[in-house]
Amino acid sequence: MSARRKSIPLITFYSYKGGSGRTVCAANTLADIAHGVGASPERPLLVMDMDIDSAGLSKWLLGDALNDVTDVTVNNLFDGNIRLAATHDKDRLLNGLWDITDVVSPDHPPKSVSLLPGTLDGRGESVAPEGADQLKRLLGMPPFNFSGVVLDSASGRQEIARWCQTKADVLVYCSRLSEQHLEGTRYDIRRVQNTLVQRKMTTTAILVVPTAVPQVEVTRSDLTEMRLRRLKELSRLVAGENTFLDGGIPEVERFKFGETVLKVELANDHGASDEQAALSAYQALAELIIVNLQGQGRI
Repeated sequence: MSARRKSIPLITFYSYKGGSGRTVCAANTLADIAHGVGASPERPLLVMDMDIDSAGLSKWLLGDALNDVTDVTVNNLFDGNIRLAATHDKDRLLNGLWDITDVVSPDHPPKSVSLLPGTLDGRGESVAPEGADQLKRLLGMPPFNFSGVVLDSASGRQEIARWCQTKADVLVYCSRLSEQHLEGTRYDIRRVQNTLVQRKMTTTAILVVPTAVPQVEVTRSDLTEMRLRRLKELSRLVAGENTFLDGGIPEVERFKFGETVLKVELANDHGASDEQAALSAYQALAELIIVNLQGQGRI
């Protein structure tokens, strides 16, 4: 069995352009991903905020507590200030993780989902030469006994974003239906597919997820036809089974004013119809991720 097969499964959420709803999509699937990989307090799901210039996931999930984050961050891991070859730094990282279980899941016991946050004063997009080996240790043998790792990647072609793409077992592309988002996604998927082939990583699963998809039939038939056409164009970007979330993530009115994890928000409330539809779509996406990991023998 290869070292890759012994390692912890890794899922990357990525978008070619900002504003695609990537972070909201990642956060809203965490509870079901945690269930699918068997996360527990003994083997938590690790979430890493890899948008090191703008740690939106960390700010959202930690709130004002992010001000208390000091030197145990994704930034420190990748700039070489945390060296996982040293026992002291291994313990420092494990003790510095934040328990976000109650924020993302109403069902899991505490410490089943852990966050390694970024900081709001990110130090750019670079990855120190030794930093590129750090995640290999996280994905390897104990003491890092995680059930899985989820990366909320930076967007675009930053070095850290490209790194997140090419390390993933499952790479989730989030894209709105606008021409800019679609064209950028089309271009970038071709580039990443070529890179994966060159690196002989053809087992990586690429999933395409349309986000903020209008659900109400508009009165203008041309816009209705455009929505269907764009969905069809996105569905053709990756050939093969289990690569496209049919229909995508419905547009949610609430998200225009603030992010929320619907599984927690609606745990005791049925919510609006658009929220229920989106919650079902996030669950379907998580199931698609798990199906691909199972197909690879990763879980």
